[in-house]
Amino acid sequence: SELSMLAEESCQSEDDLNFDTCDLQHLPKQALIDICDRVGLDMEQQVFPLLDLGLDAGGPEKKEHDHVDYVQGARECLLVGAELEGAPDGLEDADSELSMLAEESCQSEDDLNFDTCDLQHLPKQALIDI
Repeated sequence: SELSMLAEESCQSEDDLNFDTCDLQHLPKQALIDICDRVGLDMEQQVFPLLDLGLDAGGPEKKEHDHVDYVQGARECLLVGAELEGAPDGLEDADSELSMLAEESCQSEDDLNFDTCDLQHLPKQALIDI
């Protein structure tokens, strides 16, 4: 369709996002990876393991990530980026800040609020207990 072609042409990077005609799912994979890079997170090494937590029961096979995974990853990075912008100056390690925040307040099913504490933030044992 002509509309989606127009959206694709003008939806190539984070700068093009307007969450209407250009949303995360319209961005190419590299632009989604770039969002995480800007925040200081590595999509493959740091974000996907959070998203995959508890989904596969520790099988050795490497999950092939599709476009939806990259969209979810970029969304997670944008949330982290927004949290970090409100953080005190001098905070350089986004990953350790994220895991400290998540670990402190997100230990069991009782802590779930589906905002700062979602299923992916719970430790593996808490997911098993549910």
